[in-house]
Amino acid sequence: MYSVGADGQLAGGPIQSLFDGIDKDFRPSPNAQAAITSINIVGTAASARIDANDMSGISFTDFFHLLKVDGKWTVVSKIYYTHPNH
Repeated sequence: MYSVGADGQLAGGPIQSLFDGIDKDFRPSPNAQAAITSINIVGTAASARIDANDMSGISFTDFFHLLKVDGKWTVVSKIYYTHPNH
């Protein structure tokens, strides 16, 4: 899971960092909204874009890459963009 940090450099690493950050910094967000805005599938490869707003006061655009293995779609990577608060 990767993004570009506030310093303009590549930031990220294993998915565990996401789990730890959610456990530490996120709070319930009953007004959060998310939508799958695109899905592209070619054979056993796919990508999906998800736009999420007001998740713990933060808005994201996530891009997931998936592979279909043994008939089941599996997320193999994620990149994201954190939108600035206005």
